[in-house]
Amino acid sequence: MKVHDTVYLDLVKVGDAIWQDRLPGGWCVVLEVLEWDAETPSPKGWIQADYPVYKVYHPTEGIIEDPSYYYITPEEKHELLNRVWKDGIIIGYKEGYTGIRRFEDESG
Repeated sequence: MKVHDTVYLDLVKVGDAIWQDRLPGGWCVVLEVLEWDAETPSPKGWIQADYPVYKVYHPTEGIIEDPSYYYITPEEKHELLNRVWKDGIIIGYKEGYTGIRRFEDESG
């Protein structure tokens, strides 16, 4: 399978809504996008693999900072909700899904 993907997280900016894809989950509003700075290490112990780090408002957690790998964009969330699975494999999408992020079978 091949993924045709836009790197949505590179497009995340202040004010965007993003989905927290870890517990407790939920929609968050991006307050700040923190980039890696090798000259000034993070006082919170973030490592380069954690960046970008998002400062977000979460409805139950309040204002938090979290590595970007815990978040997906609305487009990615929409794509995940529309996948059709069989035996642990993506076999297609629900009828009517027209998103730009899609998997295609390359087996022939």
